[in-house]
Amino acid sequence: MLRNRLNRSVVCHDAQHSLTTRFITMDVAVGIVRMAGVGTKLSTALMCYAGGVADADKNMTAIAGDVALTSDVLASVGDILKQREDKAVATPSAVKDARAILTRCHDTFEEISCLINRKDGTDVDGKRRGSKRAQLIWPIKSNKAELFKSRLESLKSSLMLLLQVLSFAKDWAGGTVAAQSVTERCDVIRDLHYREQKALETDASLEQQLEAVGLDRAEDINPIRLEVYQKRT
Repeated sequence: MLRNRLNRSVVCHDAQHSLTTRFITMDVAVGIVRMAGVGTKLSTALMCYAGGVADADKNMTAIAGDVALTSDVLASVGDILKQREDKAVATPSAVKDARAILTRCHDTFEEISCLINRKDGTDVDGKRRGSKRAQLIWPIKSNKAELFKSRLESLKSSLMLLLQVLSFAKDWAGGTVAAQSVTERCDVIRDLHYREQKALETDASLEQQLEAVGLDRAEDINPIRLEVYQKRT
């Protein structure tokens, strides 16, 4: 009798744990899909903004493209998490990694969006009208464009690694992985992990360099520096 009660207790605990894991996985999946939508809108806004600020076209267009690619991979990760939610194949570690990447994407997208949120209105054609201050600030802040590109590259690397791991786990659980392909897919995962680590190292290095020269925040650019820049140009 006692053994039966203990067995029922274990089964109940396992079921509750599985249900909790599924809810957490779905919550993260929905968040990732939403963030992909945010990134898509941000990419479009960046492309529009690039045409209205002097000297911004090249960097802004490149960043817009990176944001779009990052958003595409985000959507893929979110979709595979949602598809696999019922089977609860995603491990707690994978969900934790996905949540951490989601936070990084949110922070990066939010910081990039600050570049286009300082506006004075629109022109008669309804197009964005860049202020004189914004036009002066951008060339100075263009030093930070490389950091944004680096962050987006590291995000893409992390997302591609997570996507490959989730895809492999899904195929493995479904018994669709051929024996001869296991080694190949593991090699791909190892290569993606190496690329992710290198991208993260580059990102950290660039951030340290940027902080060292005092150009980390837009607030560092005060009116006096703007006047000096205006006289030089």
